[in-house]
Amino acid sequence: MAALKAARANQEGAGGFPSVAAGRSDSASLLVIGASSGGPHALRYLLPKIPSDFGAPILIVQHMPESFTSMLAKWLNEMCEIEVREAREGDIAVPGRALIAPGTAHLKVKRKSNGAGEIVLERGRPVNGHIPSVDVLFRSVAREYGPGVMAVLMTGMGSDGAEGIGEIKKAGGHTLAQDRESSAIFGMPKVAIERGYIDKVLSLAEIPDYLVGAAGRIVERLNPV
Repeated sequence: MAALKAARANQEGAGGFPSVAAGRSDSASLLVIGASSGGPHALRYLLPKIPSDFGAPILIVQHMPESFTSMLAKWLNEMCEIEVREAREGDIAVPGRALIAPGTAHLKVKRKSNGAGEIVLERGRPVNGHIPSVDVLFRSVAREYGPGVMAVLMTGMGSDGAEGIGEIKKAGGHTLAQDRESSAIFGMPKVAIERGYIDKVLSLAEIPDYLVGAAGRIVERLNPV
């Protein structure tokens, strides 16, 4: 597993994303996840079920204080096929890697000329009472990647992420929410569902298989034969 993770780390210079039709402006596939209360347990279930050949980079905002996000990333990395670590300024989002926003900064992504996503960490004021904020990440990827985005809003208190996932939906991305029964706190997903921003509501047990299939479907949709 360590060798596979090291090999994937070397992909950074190659741009990172699956190849798509030339000239497309929506030529990336990206998975973003937002979670709060109950999120570490949900991520503990979800991420180990993501295979090493999963075709999309993964960016995660989990509401946690400073220092706890790095501990969470290390804990998850030990049990996953993919690499999981805390995001750093200038990181490149590549398939086979999940980057977790640090507890001290908002996580954004800037699209480079080759289509790769470069991580930007923004240290500013809380948004919706949180640093990092799910809305900040979701709005960033909606603007940069539009229809190439899959977004999942998972268990958590409050409404952070609801408007951001709405922007992803408006941009043509695919939006998911964890259901009431499997959520520790059915706050963030509930708000997004009630506002009409969610394409599909799934239990925690259903999300991994759906994401693995949906990653392929998005690449196929952006790459019509």
